[in-house]
Amino acid sequence: MSDRLSRLRAVMADRGVDAAIVSHPANRAYLSGFFADDHGPDEPTAMLLVEPRRARLLASVVNLPWAAASVRGDVEAVDWGIPWPLRLGETIKESGARRVGIEENALTVGALDAILEGLEGAAEIERLGTAVDRLRAVKDADELAVMEEAIRITDEAFVAATKGLAADTTERELADRLDRAMRDRGASGPAFDTIVAAG
Repeated sequence: MSDRLSRLRAVMADRGVDAAIVSHPANRAYLSGFFADDHGPDEPTAMLLVEPRRARLLASVVNLPWAAASVRGDVEAVDWGIPWPLRLGETIKESGARRVGIEENALTVGALDAILEGLEGAAEIERLGTAVDRLRAVKDADELAVMEEAIRITDEAFVAATKGLAADTTERELADRLDRAMRDRGASGPAFDTIVAAG
């Protein structure tokens, strides 16, 4: 995790940013270890605030125990307060950051407006575009091991699910067999809904 955060901090330094708000759920999980989907674009489960020497996962009091148990490395889980965007802006202002990077494609205009209100002009916003997304493109050894295990499970599950397949098996039945076979081999579930099509 610390290597991932170091790579983000290098991007921040290149962009002249002294704090970054990581709002995309996949990027937040990649950098913090907290895997939680947002309920919608205006209902995030958490925000990751990364500074040169500190990383905080800000979450609601409801999600805080889960977040605290999930974060890895030097990421600290803290209560974000209510309303969260305003409190996040105030937190950044208190940190002394002058340029704040945002993932503009994963932050609502309303949330950004409230963050700016909390900042009270103390910092300017830098749009990071896909810079944080691109960090996930290069896989580390742990990620490669997980991918290899997923391939093994999928291959074995496909063989098991299609063994003895009868002509009257429905697509839904085969999808259920495949999902069950993956779980039987150690998967937490499919990465996406299983698709079976015949005809």
